[in-house]
Amino acid sequence: MLTRLESIAPEIQIEIERLELPERERLALRIASWAVERVGAENEQLRVAVSAGISSIAEQVASMFDDQYFVAQQKAASDSLLYFSRARAVSSIVFAIEKNPVEAIYEALIATDDIATIHAFFD
Repeated sequence: MLTRLESIAPEIQIEIERLELPERERLALRIASWAVERVGAENEQLRVAVSAGISSIAEQVASMFDDQYFVAQQKAASDSLLYFSRARAVSSIVFAIEKNPVEAIYEALIATDDIATIHAFFD
């Protein structure tokens, strides 16, 4: 079955499949953390979620950004894409904590639209 990542970045899907599972999971968390930093979504709750490995805390942060995105979108606010990107980056953290590296990397890519930097993580 085609994954969401494979549908938009098949070369990254191939690269991640070459790694052993523990390495995939570590790399996904690094990429997700980079995405969060890149879009300016860092906060204390998220740091706690990552350090404690508690995805439900990160899910709450993602939900907050999703809500901000929906409100901004309804108002046709210029910052709606920023909130969308933040929600996706935090969702990347959720997937990384839940040990779903393919989905974590997909969300990071959607959040940042920076395939070149994500490729560089594999070097």
